Amino acid sequence: MHGILLPNLTMWYYLQHYPVPLSFFAIMKERHKYQHVYIVYAPSNLLEKENPLDIIAYQYDIVCNGVELSSGAVRNHDMDIMVKAFALAGYDEETLKRKFGALYQAFRFGAPPHAGMAPGIDRILMLLRGEDNIREVIAFPMSGSAQDLMCGAPGDVTELQLREAHIRVRQ
Repeated sequence: MHGILLPNLTMWYYLQHYPVPLSFFAIMKERHKYQHVYIVYAPSNLLEKENPLDIIAYQYDIVCNGVELSSGAVRNHDMDIMVKAFALAGYDEETLKRKFGALYQAFRFGAPPHAGMAPGIDRILMLLRGEDNIREVIAFPMSGSAQDLMCGAPGDVTELQLREAHIRVRQ
């Protein structure tokens, strides 16, 4: 498919403040991802509720024809909510201090409310061009095995580079 297909871009959605099931926290722990622990939940006492659908996240997405084009959230700025969210993901406060010490310290002194949204320019281009695969609009797409064939990456790393980065490879 070639050319700009604006007439086909008809199904636009703006989603905001939607439920975040507790199963997301279990998935985060399993995959070692922490994104949802940084999001503000409304109101904060909902983190104590048993029904996962009672937890509403201050998140927002822009979707076109089922493709997420932009995503964002109001970031957590409350220490108590952060500790509760990490606890739901299976991390106690000591682990939080150890793994995220700088963040934990900063939150002790207070963090201002802050938010952001990141547009997926490559996804927008994919829709505008009528492509089915995002790799068709990325200048240097990686292969399915995360290799950049144009640059030959990942490349070999020298022993000196490993030492400089304080990395030890186990055989």
